[in-house]
Amino acid sequence: MRELEDPKLEYDLWIKIRGKQVDVHVVAQALLQYLRSLTEPLMKYSLYDKWIQVSQIEKAFQRKAFVSHLMEDLSVLEQLVLKHTFKCLHRIYKNSDTTKMRPENLAPIWSGILLRLVCQSI
Repeated sequence: MRELEDPKLEYDLWIKIRGKQVDVHVVAQALLQYLRSLTEPLMKYSLYDKWIQVSQIEKAFQRKAFVSHLMEDLSVLEQLVLKHTFKCLHRIYKNSDTTKMRPENLAPIWSGILLRLVCQSI
């Protein structure tokens, strides 16, 4: 990986895992592989309609409350994986000037892996 001019930006593109710095893109790729291997999407077939409802809530505080309620329907492990997946995606997006990964680039890759109808396959 080439040296970046801005040290803060360089830091933002790395994630610390078990004391070691790992490129955020490597983490994202590993997450993609793991999530693709699941028989059911992380956000659950049974919750599909509710997750779609969340996307239609305009007020942030209401949306946050609805998401918190939905998270309770996931296991602790699923909650942790989802939380860290979103943190990783946020870090990639936050550095979109460098990563070239804006929401319109990230959404097609991740949406069908995290949430899909039963009849859809990837």
